[in-house]
Amino acid sequence: METEFDINAYERNQVSIYAVEGEADSRTIIFHIIEKSGIQIPTSNAVIVDKMLNLDGCEARLYVIRPDGTVVHCLGTVTDSNNGTVKFKLSRDCTEVPGNGECVIVIEKSGTNLRIVGISIEIASISIIGTTALSIHRGTSKSLCIEIYDDNNVIYNLQAGDELIFGVKQSITDDECIIKKTATSADKNEDGYIISLDPSDTVRLPAGEYVYEIALQTATDDYYIIIDKSTFTIIGGVLI
Repeated sequence: METEFDINAYERNQVSIYAVEGEADSRTIIFHIIEKSGIQIPTSNAVIVDKMLNLDGCEARLYVIRPDGTVVHCLGTVTDSNNGTVKFKLSRDCTEVPGNGECVIVIEKSGTNLRIVGISIEIASISIIGTTALSIHRGTSKSLCIEIYDDNNVIYNLQAGDELIFGVKQSITDDECIIKKTATSADKNEDGYIISLDPSDTVRLPAGEYVYEIALQTATDDYYIIIDKSTFTIIGGVLI
């Protein structure tokens, strides 16, 4: 499974990585590292772009400060040096201890190093595998990979016009969603579909427990509940 994030080399980021206790080399995290945002190309069209960090000749490591305080790391692979793209495969050392930790990306070249911060990691305990409770740090990113099974326990693939709907409500009795995200067949990742939460989805919401559900709306207007009325916890932080 691959998850991608845009991060800024010279600013504090708000990115959250998700993994499960004891996983080894099953999750690949891809970072696109921005050196400076909003550069104006000197042409008559004045195109605004992000200047990506040049990783030519660089070595990248992802350091994980585990919930028990132990620091481990994995070596990255630079896949596009001109566009600041590097990927890391999370090792068992990184996911051995459940809980919330912090990450630092270190870019090294010719004896110098650049450290990129503002990356957290949430490692789910194997004791909660099979439950549907979710949590997120307020104002961070989170990607969910949702698999759909039919009545015969066979994986269902979204068809043209199908929508997978993720909705968060204040309480069970509310009708309106305070967060609503959708996925289509274009969001397929291996056997599941990616639902992505952005920092703007939670940054203004108070910390506490909410309710979420995931449903399938088919192109023929059939509606199926995939996950019903489960706990969605927003972990506190500073409102910005």
